Amino acid sequence: MPDALLPVDPVSGESYYSEEELNNFRLSSKSHWDLPLLINDETVHFLVSHPTPPVFDGEEDRNGKRNHDEIRFWADYITPGKGEYIYDDNGNFGGLKTGEKFVIAGDQNADPFDGDSVNNAINQLLDNPYVNTSVTPESEGGFDASNRQGNSNNNHLGNPKFDTADFNDNTPGNLRVDYVLPSQNLEITEAGIFWPTSNDPSFDLVGDFPFPRSDHRLVYTDVNVEKTMIDSTRKTVKTISFIGDVNFDTGFTVEGTEFGGISGLAYDTFNQVYYGLSDDRSQLNDARFYTLNIDLIDGSLDDGDISFDGVTTLFLNTSI
Repeated sequence: MPDALLPVDPVSGESYYSEEELNNFRLSSKSHWDLPLLINDETVHFLVSHPTPPVFDGEEDRNGKRNHDEIRFWADYITPGKGEYIYDDNGNFGGLKTGEKFVIAGDQNADPFDGDSVNNAINQLLDNPYVNTSVTPESEGGFDASNRQGNSNNNHLGNPKFDTADFNDNTPGNLRVDYVLPSQNLEITEAGIFWPTSNDPSFDLVGDFPFPRSDHRLVYTDVNVEKTMIDSTRKTVKTISFIGDVNFDTGFTVEGTEFGGISGLAYDTFNQVYYGLSDDRSQLNDARFYTLNIDLIDGSLDDGDISFDGVTTLFLNTSI
């Protein structure tokens, strides 16, 4: 793995592992599996792994860094152009091709907000544009457990309804570490976590410590694997930031029409232009949309960044 997060001895400043050890030390603490499943003539790659917990080590953080890179492996594998270094048992190099369907599943031992993972390692997948994160599995039991158990849970940044594991209440507390992450070209129809509340008749199936089964909870995601018209470039927007504004004087005109009241703005990636729909109901001018160019190359929106290519009138007979 290029630029792997290899641990450094905190005393000597040298590599924690010798060259001989690195030549024999594999990335997978358990394994990384790509299981192609044929479903209704569609191939879905079931990508399964169980990275090491990012703890039980020393100041060198060897397990934390290994956990980070085990998760990064999948991020590289599903991202075209990133996985050239990866090869399988038959010597075939490269990751998945553009447009291939996949589901990443397993206990990744990393929470996006809390816990001990390096740089919130799971965000390498949650922020990956090829992963569909439009629906996050949740449960009422996770919220209930966090409130009942308190301690470290009270200081967490993540929403407890997304937690999937009931860990030590002192540290690290309950975390989201188990995932079922479909590719962006798979439609999510339902998702959830089996974690009943303490007053639910089925609570005994999960319980509190000492657990009757496991400290992890079952996570499920239902997807539609049929061929769909899902936008292959769809991304989940998690945050927004203000980059600037441009003001036009009242009465400003473009090709003889008064500009203003833009109720919708869409970007055409093929033609690399924006379309702005006017909400003027033919009171000032005929119903219309504008074709615009918006220069955001410097990361900000300033005066002079917006230019107009034209106006398109919409007629009652739906012709243009």
